[in-house]
Amino acid sequence: MIDNLNVEDIDALLSRGQICAGKFWRNFFIGFYIFAGLLFAVAIGFLIGVPLSVGEFDFDIIITIVCFSGAGLLIVISVTLIRLYCRSIVKKTELFLNDAVLLNAQAKSLGEPYVFRNTFYCKGCSLEVSFTYNGVNLCRQSKYKDIYIFSPVFYKYVNKSVYIAYSPTYDEVMLIKPDSLKKLNIE
Repeated sequence: MIDNLNVEDIDALLSRGQICAGKFWRNFFIGFYIFAGLLFAVAIGFLIGVPLSVGEFDFDIIITIVCFSGAGLLIVISVTLIRLYCRSIVKKTELFLNDAVLLNAQAKSLGEPYVFRNTFYCKGCSLEVSFTYNGVNLCRQSKYKDIYIFSPVFYKYVNKSVYIAYSPTYDEVMLIKPDSLKKLNIE
């Protein structure tokens, strides 16, 4: 186990790509839920206030508000599913860190296609990491169940000597953020 290394110090898993951990993502989800709650409160206010102010039900406005509220609910459900997925990756990373060892490795690109990420296309690359563990030369690629993982975060590590956290129990390679190396007194 590597002392002082936690999930916020890990930039990406070789088998999953970038992980959503840290203050930014926590603040993003909190801010999103507060904003969504305020929007729903406004929508409920309109649903109650329109009939009271007009004196009768204006079905066009009510249907519009209900449709927008339904679309908002779908967005909230989608973001919640993304949050749950991110949380499961963080939990797995915490498990991988239990027996991780710090190693020096060489990284190189395996390809650079345009990939679909969330709602847009961007250029991503697949990564191959070569390192020595217990006197054995190992080479791991960014794959999950024989499918290559292409991620823009891998560009930071292409054709460089990088430090990785390797979990021999789970055969998982974790890329450490360059800023975290200073905290760990490495470099």
